[in-house]
Amino acid sequence: MQKRHGVRRFFVTFSLFLIIISLSHPALAATSFLDVTDAHWAARYISRMNAMGIVGGYTDGTFRPDQAVTELEAVLMAIRCMGGNASSAATVPFVVPDWARQDVARALDLGLLKSYEDFYPEAAATRAWVTRLLVRMIGKEEEAINSYELPAFTDSYLIPSWATGYVQVAQASKLVSGYPDNTFRPDAAVTRAEMATFLGRAQDMLPDSGGLIKGRVLEVSLNQLTISTSDGKTRTFQVTYDLPAYDESGPISLLALQRLDKVSLVTDGDRVKYLEKLPAEPVGAVVNGSIRKVYQEMRALVVEVAGGEYRTFYLPADGDIPVSGAGAGGVAALQPGDEVEIILDAANYVTSITVISRQQRDINEGIVYDLDPDAKLITLQADSGSLVSYRLADEVNVVMEGQRFPAVKDIHQGDRVRLTVENYAVTTIEVLEVYSLLDVTGTVITVAPADGVLTLQVEGQPRAFWVADDARAVLAEVVSGDQVQARVEKGVITGLEIKGRRIEDRLTGTVVGIDTGNRILTLMDEKNTLQAYKVKDNARIVIDGEDGTLSAVKKDMQATIRLLDQEIIFLEVDNSRAGTVVSLDDTGLLLVLQDEAGQRETYVLAKNVDVESRDDRDELDEIRRGDFVEITLDGDTVTDIMLRTELILRVEDIREYWDRIDAEDEDGDTYKLYIRDGVELVVPGVDYPDVEDVREGDTVRATYMGEDLKKVEVLQPQRGKVTAVNTYTRTVALTCFDGTTATLEFREGSEVIAGSKKYDSLSRLAVGDRVEVVENVKGGYTFKVMQEVAGTLVADVDVYLLHEDGLTLQPASSPWRQESYDVAEYVYVHEAGSSVSASNLKKGRQVQVYLLDDVVYEIEVL
Repeated sequence: MQKRHGVRRFFVTFSLFLIIISLSHPALAATSFLDVTDAHWAARYISRMNAMGIVGGYTDGTFRPDQAVTELEAVLMAIRCMGGNASSAATVPFVVPDWARQDVARALDLGLLKSYEDFYPEAAATRAWVTRLLVRMIGKEEEAINSYELPAFTDSYLIPSWATGYVQVAQASKLVSGYPDNTFRPDAAVTRAEMATFLGRAQDMLPDSGGLIKGRVLEVSLNQLTISTSDGKTRTFQVTYDLPAYDESGPISLLALQRLDKVSLVTDGDRVKYLEKLPAEPVGAVVNGSIRKVYQEMRALVVEVAGGEYRTFYLPADGDIPVSGAGAGGVAALQPGDEVEIILDAANYVTSITVISRQQRDINEGIVYDLDPDAKLITLQADSGSLVSYRLADEVNVVMEGQRFPAVKDIHQGDRVRLTVENYAVTTIEVLEVYSLLDVTGTVITVAPADGVLTLQVEGQPRAFWVADDARAVLAEVVSGDQVQARVEKGVITGLEIKGRRIEDRLTGTVVGIDTGNRILTLMDEKNTLQAYKVKDNARIVIDGEDGTLSAVKKDMQATIRLLDQEIIFLEVDNSRAGTVVSLDDTGLLLVLQDEAGQRETYVLAKNVDVESRDDRDELDEIRRGDFVEITLDGDTVTDIMLRTELILRVEDIREYWDRIDAEDEDGDTYKLYIRDGVELVVPGVDYPDVEDVREGDTVRATYMGEDLKKVEVLQPQRGKVTAVNTYTRTVALTCFDGTTATLEFREGSEVIAGSKKYDSLSRLAVGDRVEVVENVKGGYTFKVMQEVAGTLVADVDVYLLHEDGLTLQPASSPWRQESYDVAEYVYVHEAGSSVSASNLKKGRQVQVYLLDDVVYEIEVL
């Protein structure tokens, strides 16, 4: 026995040794092309562009790096690099293939091409021509037009006059460089390797780096990488041993990464497809300690480091720094007591902050777990089960319905309360429910009817409850996985209602395995979750519309199942596939689809293939690259194609009796949306929505597959401040009032509404505008610009009644008048760039409010 254990230890040790050796070998970062080795000068950019789907290889596994690109290919690569897939109605004045017409139209919209310039789709793209394309990509065309300097190449006299400014700007921006003899060779054809390199350099200058995720390494292992992103978030990704990874010098090993290295990632969900280690920035020091004070106006932090020493650190004067682990808000989100890691540059200025741990002090609502008035301490239990303690101020205001002069002594353990905290001390306690009369919604984990105990998963945490005697009858009907709503009084469930049961759900997915002997079917659902189910002996099985047997069910078939007692009682499968159209050849014989996992498959089309869609496209030549389709196969031949169509509609009427929503599009055409037979309804903030949760006037997105309605989603407006307007990429960046950020494309159908006027031009928006944005029935976005009013508060604002009572101002433009305004429930109040409590709104304070339809959504204290 001893010897066998030794052999086992040897194999484990030897296996780990092989893994480490293989991971540390840079050859594993090779490209996926047979003709591009690690040593190829463009391997890094070819790998990155391939991972992002901007360039691809040939069916023989080659990339052909020295092959010239055509002008059409160069434009299509540039469009992919810039991202987005908005359609365009622009007229294309060039002769191009039908499959490329939409992309060329978009290139015209973005200014990459001009209708009055020559464009030869099949001609080789020259270095001068591509340089102009690159400069337009990064939004520097105006600079190029106004440039009168000659590029620093020995053959600058050969550069066409129309291209001189573009080449000069591109050289200054390090987009292009010359050959070893310092020539530019403007008429030379651009190769595929050169194009990948040019696009990689241009991508680094695009907004949001063209979709790349950048940050600093926090931790790396054999299969995971954790980074602190540039927007202050901590994210963990899955990595593989053969991940393409590079730095400026060539391929690198994952194990060569060090903590705090800067990296750029191409990802697919939580999986890294490509990694690039960025040039190192000088790091002066790494300091660990505890936040004691934040002076935002001085851009300074006081930190207690090891040994109890207090040290002051300063933030750079220009721009924000990434703060991860503290939620939204950057430096303003730091709290006293946060344990942090601070990275300093060579000049000892703070470059980034990572919150390692923090006391849970952002919970101000929960159940009173303990109250000690003598020690001036109150402890709450959050819904998650965690505890948090607060110090009571010398004077605490207590609000309790039904009691005239409530005091702290009237609050009891088990009460549900909401706290107002100022300067880390509780100043107000509002009693929401006496003795915790609560409605709890959760998923059943276990049920013990005999013992009267029910364990639920509530907000991600398991919680066990006693069930009152008169409510135990329901327990016999409850099973694991049920969604329930429970009435809790003093910690005991007094009422229980089953809100949803998965075993009654209609589930769809792809068959990934069949065990006919044990009658087990394994299904992958739309979320790529695998689940195995037992097929009942008496289950009905329908295959392509006819009764069949389990042995006739094949892998990769699309399946719909019904469950009874967690076993399949009904199984319907068909020989269909779904994916995004990559290409459809001109002859209409071959269709290439890419599935959700990124795998591509080529299918042969039947001669009389049937095409079905909700937007009246019923011919093969009306299918566009990028369409999501579901196909039906007869053997290996496609017989039917159903296109997914998304329509933006305005709700006109709700027919609850019929489970129907009546809606109209921009042309006034009526759509009857029946929420039944598996149609999914999504209403923000509602867990189990019904048609009665939809309101007249709502904007909804209706998703069809062919002619069948699949999903109806109520669209929620976004409100916030415009932080950037890019007229070249036609995008608008927002910082929303809830702390999130968004970048929206000003696509066809978008409009700006300012006051009573409506515009279709992006130039009507300006940085600093406060807007409400929602998708419209034209397929674009409607940006409603808020009105700005500056003035003086006439009276103190009641924190708890602000939404109900509103506020009254003495406008600066007409100080002899008083104006009263309604206030949104979740109004954004801030001062000096930081969110503050509405208790700061005192009589005489100067404020600026932003309102829409006479409702205030933002209050800035001046």
